[in-house]
Amino acid sequence: MKTTADGLCLDITDYCGRRVIFREVVRQKKLPKRPELRNDDFIHGQLTKAIKEPTYIYEDFDRPTERHVYYYEEYTTVNGIKYTEVVIDIAILPFEIVTAYRPNYIKEEYPNSKAKKIYDKKLAEQKD
Repeated sequence: MKTTADGLCLDITDYCGRRVIFREVVRQKKLPKRPELRNDDFIHGQLTKAIKEPTYIYEDFDRPTERHVYYYEEYTTVNGIKYTEVVIDIAILPFEIVTAYRPNYIKEEYPNSKAKKIYDKKLAEQKD
C-alpha cells in the first residue's frame, strides 16, 4: 500500500466536496478484523466509491454527532445486497475514515434502530 509522506493511504473528497482521509496507522490497526483493508483494489475501488458516490448515509447509532456511516450498494445476490460500509469521523477536519468492510446488511435499518438516514441516493435522484 502506497502512503503519502504524512502517513495517508487515501486522501479524497466525498460526494459534497469535503476532504476525507484514511491514515495508514488506522488501516494497520484494523487489518486483523478487516481483511478487505489489505487490498489496494478495495481501498481505491469500492471504499472510494462509497465516499464519492454513496447509496445511503446514516448517523452512527452509537455516536450520531461524531460519525457517519456511508454505504455503497455493490451488487445483489440470492442472499441479499452486498455493500461497502465506511465509518467516517465527522467531528474533526478533515473527516477521517475509522473503518471499512463489506456487509450484506445495513445495521442502521434494524428494527428499533434510532439511527437517522441522512442521505438516500435514490431519493436524491428523484428530486433532480
